[in-house]
Amino acid sequence: MSLISVSHLIYKYNHQDTQNALDNITFNVDEGEWLSIIGPNGSGKSTLVKAIDGLIHINNENSVLINGQSYNKNANQIRSQIGMVFQNPDNQFIASTVEDDVAFGLENRNIDFNKMKTIVEQSLKLVGMYEYRDSKPENLSGGQKQRVALAGIISLKPRIILLDEATSMLDPNGKISMLNLIRKIKQKFHLTIISVTHDVNEVEYSNQTLILKHGKIINKAPSKRILLDANLLWKNGLDIPFYRKLIYQLKQKKIHVPSSIVSEKELLKWVIQSSLMT
Repeated sequence: MSLISVSHLIYKYNHQDTQNALDNITFNVDEGEWLSIIGPNGSGKSTLVKAIDGLIHINNENSVLINGQSYNKNANQIRSQIGMVFQNPDNQFIASTVEDDVAFGLENRNIDFNKMKTIVEQSLKLVGMYEYRDSKPENLSGGQKQRVALAGIISLKPRIILLDEATSMLDPNGKISMLNLIRKIKQKFHLTIISVTHDVNEVEYSNQTLILKHGKIINKAPSKRILLDANLLWKNGLDIPFYRKLIYQLKQKKIHVPSSIVSEKELLKWVIQSSLMT
């Protein structure tokens, strides 16, 4: 049984709307998987993630099942297994210091104070923010804020982390740093990740990718296959990753590049190896 099962999900924001925000969406996510959700603006990406997180009401209770359970019957138990990082971390902060903010969720679960203190310390160290424990969240950089938000989620030991445009406000280096951190945490705790992104370059961090357009699933396939299909990306209003453009230019110059290359890192490694051999 899949950890996340979405079956024939239909959703409208207004009953008078002529178009569904989500139109007969069906897919599964296995435990330990990282699924990227991409698509043009207005395609339904954030709505889909909100449905998975139980933030919007769904008429058919079996349209979204988490570990075989529906929100209508087991909402609290399901939500305890899911953490979400939003686009703007300021919307998630409620305490005056970093340490207190990470501790907030644990306090709500009535965790013993000494145990809570240990968990907060471990969580902040894991994301590299322990030295900022006494800082005010509003004084942190965007990347630091996202790390603190992530620490707050990790402290609650979820099985699933949802990222709703979590890196969109970060600079390129900040994005890479955040994504590498998420990858490290995913591997450490065997988490299941669903990430919504406009940046096709981020897809290489996931093993599966789902393309949405006008509330419908256009394609769901291994991320490497999606990244190699330039026509599919262009046709659905998505940019082609920079390294794919570079590969195209190399091929125009009659330079053969292996078709298996699906990331900037792999292309750079191949270029260096090719240079050493000539």
